[in-house]
Amino acid sequence: MPLKDVIYHTLLPYKEQMNSWSLEEVTDLFVGFGNISVFFTKDENHIECKSLAGSFRYNGQCIADALAELEIGSDFDYLDFYWGIAAGSGAIREDLNTALLAAGFTTYEYFSADMGDEILIPIDTFEGMKMLER
Repeated sequence: MPLKDVIYHTLLPYKEQMNSWSLEEVTDLFVGFGNISVFFTKDENHIECKSLAGSFRYNGQCIADALAELEIGSDFDYLDFYWGIAAGSGAIREDLNTALLAAGFTTYEYFSADMGDEILIPIDTFEGMKMLER
């Protein structure tokens, strides 16, 4: 499953709510969404699995594509998210992380088994203004 689909399924329950947000609020949701690893929670050994997340550009493009599919906001481009991803890289919003977990995904700090990483460290989160509410 591409990251675009992860984001789509994660945000689908919030589509109506997000349609009332400003463009700045939409882009703010993804601050720090880089240098992370995202996996299906059901996978038993995340160290042996390939993360669904990728480079800052890839993550930004997947965010833009998922939002387009959800018909949220205007025509976003990866650059609308790139600098926000880079600015807080590795620490995502608590409400976004909670939504990812509820959608069946698990998040960690970036690691690479190919480079010898063997320890999964839970992702850092920060509390911004809580925007994703059910």
